[in-house]
Amino acid sequence: MKMFRYFKTVLILFAILMLESCGNSNPDANGSLVVGTPSTGTTSCGQQAVNAMITYTPPSLVTGAVPNGVVVNVSAYASNNSTIEPSFQTVTLGDSDSFTAYFYVTQKLSSGATDVQISASTGGLTSYAMVIIPAFTNSTGCSL
Repeated sequence: MKMFRYFKTVLILFAILMLESCGNSNPDANGSLVVGTPSTGTTSCGQQAVNAMITYTPPSLVTGAVPNGVVVNVSAYASNNSTIEPSFQTVTLGDSDSFTAYFYVTQKLSSGATDVQISASTGGLTSYAMVIIPAFTNSTGCSL
């Protein structure tokens, strides 16, 4: 009978210690995620390339950590009835902590400036940045 009580006490103590080790097992819910300032190229007949550097930094508690396997979801939205391709990308990081996301915006003639928002998320982290593309107003030399 004493042995059963001893075993039961050890089992309860073990269960309590195991509960302490539970927590957020998602490694990409900590650290930091930054979408750099988007850049644009020269507008050509309403077509515009937009890109942004996205950087994920692992938690500082993990010395020498690399983001192997961290999945970053990147999306883009364009205003003023402009279209954006692709509008969603998924990137799995390797040894590098950053990558450049590219999007292509098509503006309609004389529809005004286009706001482009790029957002990135992984785990519990989210970051976004915006850029404004001037209105497409001169269609000279374009086949519309």
